[in-house]
Amino acid sequence: MEYIDGRSVVTVGIDETASGDAAVSWSLEYARSHRLPLRLVAAIPAGGRADGGRPAELTRARVDDLALLCRSTAPGTEVTGVVAAEPLGAALLDAAHDSVLVVIGDRSGPRHISDRRPAVDAVVAWAECPVVVARSARWPNPATPIVAALDGSDHDDPVLDAAFDLAARSASPLVAVHLQPDAQARGAAPRVAARLAHRERGYVRVPVRFRAAVGPAVPVLLAASQWAGLLVVGAPGTDGVTRELTRAAACPVLVARPLGVSADPRWLAAATP
Repeated sequence: MEYIDGRSVVTVGIDETASGDAAVSWSLEYARSHRLPLRLVAAIPAGGRADGGRPAELTRARVDDLALLCRSTAPGTEVTGVVAAEPLGAALLDAAHDSVLVVIGDRSGPRHISDRRPAVDAVVAWAECPVVVARSARWPNPATPIVAALDGSDHDDPVLDAAFDLAARSASPLVAVHLQPDAQARGAAPRVAARLAHRERGYVRVPVRFRAAVGPAVPVLLAASQWAGLLVVGAPGTDGVTRELTRAAACPVLVARPLGVSADPRWLAAATP
């Protein structure tokens, strides 16, 4: 597979939490399935020293241990590790410039916002590549389909490209959900159907189901996340849908966008609690 701008690495942000471990597991499977190298990025804890002090040594040791584990789990996959002197969010945004995908873990919920959440919001909004928020380590398979959230806009193209690619590589069915919160959205049904049919012709071995969902998008997609292996959604807008999904979905959420394109700047204002 060829990527524009010379991008050819999967980057994952790591820390000492279970969500960080889920992100590493998910990103390793993605890198292995795409035959891409994996880069682990860690940040020195707040108050630590970047000049070799004890926190830096512990962080470096964790990166080295995880890199060794990844190499033993997926032989043949190139794995490197980086300890950044800057906060994790900033380090991942910088790494996104030469990444095909950035993965970050998060276990926030409706009643609990994790300390990592500001970094997650920043990466989802500003990374110039697709982003996966690894809510768990769940990986698509024949029993856990990929759900592609479609709204009839131009955002559907990267969503379908990412969803079909992963479905083909993981032997997973694809469930295309046309979100129809109002009459205007329902009028986009022919455009959604045409885009879906175009992709189906190129992925004849991917089982595809189509569903129309009338009403608010968030409850529909949160319910789907209980049985899906992955939710694929478009670049975040000001409606808050992506924010809610990355905070509460039961499965990983892939925010699809073209390489080199970040989100609408207004999204950060909408994402502020």
